[in-house]
Amino acid sequence: MTNKLATREWIAPKLVPLVRIQPDVTGQVAYDYMIHRYKVKMNDAMVSRALKLAHEICEGQENEQYAKLRDYANELLKRNSRSTIRLQCTPYTHEFYRMYICLEACKMGFLTGCRPLINLDGRFFKGYYSRQLLSAVSQDGNNSFYVIAYDIVNVENKENWIWFLENLANDLGDLVEKGFTFISDRQKLTNLGLDSALQLNKDAAKWLNDIPADRWSRSAFDTVCKNQAVTSNMCEKFNGAILKYKGKPIITMFEGVRMYITRKMVKTQALIAKSQGPLCKQVQMKLDKLHKKAIYWTPHWSEDPNRAKFEVTCPPHSKCAVDLKEMTCSCRSWELSGIPCEHAIACIGHNAGERFWETTGFDPIQTPIVKRKPGKPKTKRKKSPEEDSNPHKMKRKLGPPRCSRCKQVGHKKTSCKANLGDGDTVAATNKTRPSDVPVDGANEETRAS
Repeated sequence: MTNKLATREWIAPKLVPLVRIQPDVTGQVAYDYMIHRYKVKMNDAMVSRALKLAHEICEGQENEQYAKLRDYANELLKRNSRSTIRLQCTPYTHEFYRMYICLEACKMGFLTGCRPLINLDGRFFKGYYSRQLLSAVSQDGNNSFYVIAYDIVNVENKENWIWFLENLANDLGDLVEKGFTFISDRQKLTNLGLDSALQLNKDAAKWLNDIPADRWSRSAFDTVCKNQAVTSNMCEKFNGAILKYKGKPIITMFEGVRMYITRKMVKTQALIAKSQGPLCKQVQMKLDKLHKKAIYWTPHWSEDPNRAKFEVTCPPHSKCAVDLKEMTCSCRSWELSGIPCEHAIACIGHNAGERFWETTGFDPIQTPIVKRKPGKPKTKRKKSPEEDSNPHKMKRKLGPPRCSRCKQVGHKKTSCKANLGDGDTVAATNKTRPSDVPVDGANEETRAS
């Protein structure tokens, strides 16, 4: 099955249909395809070279796509006039330097529907021309990642990050004035055991104390972003989703990222159309879980005029202070996430009775005048003839009356008019009649005569 004439120039055209259908095809799949279709065996190096050539036939060569970058950027601006695309090359040699893309839909969606939180991260893409992908990713209302902008540079350094952030600030406005919160890779330093570091390493404790607490402690975070995230997981999810484009030519990679963002937006819109209620699915699920925990907390109103301040207790010693008007809780979960905590939910569902009623100030309503009737007042209504007088009592079900004398149905013995003899009567009743019982001797003589 091994054939020396099966070179990569001969194998690559055979793999083109497979690559067009499945762009991320692996070498093992291509090897199995050639064996089953053409009965040809190849070594791993031959499969890799032939597969690379097949990709070049389908997508074009890398240097050809670099030459078309200006045309690609111009086409994006024509189709998305409010998008931001900046391409920089070296002054004299015109070599590619960096390219920044912020699509209009991504920009407007972030400003109108996402939390003011931005994750910054870089991703190294291997290939013949090594490059770095710098990205700014936020979080939408359903706790999923939302891509704002991305940038392709040759190397990740301070200069390229400053250029990327300057372009991002021009698109989003004043980052400080709008209260945007940034998360970068630096917070990973605190993933070491914080408590053990403070106890065992005094230098580490001093270094950590020199950094303001609102930069690394969740309890001291700013409450503007309404997010409890302390990691750059949103960027990691985005980088993992576009990992299959890392070895592609630059325009193919840009198009793959853009199409992925578009498909994700379409899926999100379909999910919103199916959802019921004003809240997103993940937020509603979180509220349902918190509502189940809220039953263990007992709210106590503090008698404030706004009827908004409560002290919530849970045996034996747990206590929290809740202010419904200011939307705050001493646990700070409500302030940091924007979602009511279990303590606040217990107060929202609390009903304290008449002391929460608002006084209208009108004259009090008097009871109506009642004319008293003689006798004991009747509390039960009069029932119609068709109704049972006592429906709660079981009645005996009896058939029609039967005469014990003549054995006929429809009358009793007392009203029986049948003409029967004494013997028949006695036999019928099987009892001694009162007139047949001897009372005294006089009666016997009378009977004998």
